[in-house]
Amino acid sequence: MTEVSSSAVYATNAPRVSVVLPIWNPGPEISRCIASLRNQTLEDIEMIFVNDCSTDNSMDIARAAAEDDSRIRIIENESNIGPGPSRNRGIEAARGEYLSFVDPDDYIAPDFLELLYREAFAQKADIVKGTLASVKADGTAGAPRRNMNRGIRRGQKAQKPLYMSFYSEHQSAVYRRDFILAQMVRYGTSRKAEDHTFLLAACFKAQSISFADDALYYYCEHPGSITHTPNAENLHGTVRAIRERIDFILREMPGDAWAPEYLQTKFHFALRETLRYRTDPAAEELLAKYTSDLGVEFGRLPFNEAMAERSYSLRCLQNHGICLPREPYYSAWEGRYPPVRYAMLAGQWIDHYLGHPDESEACWKDLRDLIGRAYKAVGGKPQNTYSQEERREGAKLLDKQVARLPLKLRLQVWALRARSADANTVPKRIMAIAKFLGIISGQKGARHKQ
Repeated sequence: MTEVSSSAVYATNAPRVSVVLPIWNPGPEISRCIASLRNQTLEDIEMIFVNDCSTDNSMDIARAAAEDDSRIRIIENESNIGPGPSRNRGIEAARGEYLSFVDPDDYIAPDFLELLYREAFAQKADIVKGTLASVKADGTAGAPRRNMNRGIRRGQKAQKPLYMSFYSEHQSAVYRRDFILAQMVRYGTSRKAEDHTFLLAACFKAQSISFADDALYYYCEHPGSITHTPNAENLHGTVRAIRERIDFILREMPGDAWAPEYLQTKFHFALRETLRYRTDPAAEELLAKYTSDLGVEFGRLPFNEAMAERSYSLRCLQNHGICLPREPYYSAWEGRYPPVRYAMLAGQWIDHYLGHPDESEACWKDLRDLIGRAYKAVGGKPQNTYSQEERREGAKLLDKQVARLPLKLRLQVWALRARSADANTVPKRIMAIAKFLGIISGQKGARHKQ
């Protein structure tokens, strides 16, 4: 591997990395963030601080740091435009070979940029991905999150497009500036999920990605922050972010066979906002409009068959008078739902089922149907689409999710597994109990009647 040090001599006078930092009232955490930037082992960097009309003392701290460090440049916004457009201003002002994006309430490990740039210098990659580690509100750092990088590698092995597996943790990577500029990749203008718009475009356009797994970005959790509350600005921001991604797909990806599955996932997570806050009477009218707006956005698409797999989601929309067309757009999408994704989706529905007992009867039919589909995806019959390892991983995760259900429902699931997969994998005692209850035969309590 090619060694890179801060004192190396290169053919250009441009800094190796430009770090873009949007600033809007981050509080005292900005001191820790700026210190982590200035103490990087890769010294040949520039730091671009974009003041988005911050009203706390954050800019006092930033300007004091700029007086001591000539690598810091400050850009002043005339009005508060949000983190996405602020990062875009940083992109346009940057001079570095690679771009890094850090949030002012987070921080990075001392060798974060050096490890990423070393890999970028060696591989000439468009994107180099590090690892994100969560920091709790009390300052305790958790174990690094490895799942995203593992998922990206699995996706590459399965020849899936990069945007299907690299859909969050944008801060944990660096991006080649010439690539970003040439492909006109920018952050979204919404104030929520604006990074998803950036990642969709970057991953769709990128020709190569590499990894520096030991490069750690520390993401600080703030569960009580305003971005986690169901106010009009946040919900509108979610709709706007989805609108921007749909615009990009219609403009840049009209023939991409994976787009329906990507949008289906994003639609589901957006709809979870409604499910999460629907018990709040004060938010009822707001959530109704939010759900309606989601339906309008997805109604612009020439494909909505992707949503058909989530009949509960469709019913939520229909409760608000929204009916989505069901004309299939891509026949290639059929049968492409991965076993692990089926298991994850089943787990999310189980969460909702257990958390909303008043809706259990209506929800169970959909959940049972989904679990049946999931066991077909991970079951005993060989499938050319997925490897044995993928099916084994999906089955293991699915069993773990199903184990959280009440006993009688678990028995019904075992029966589904017997019908959908391989009956030999179901213990005989469980099968006997299931038959006694009439779950398989449909004659409930038949033996008891005898």
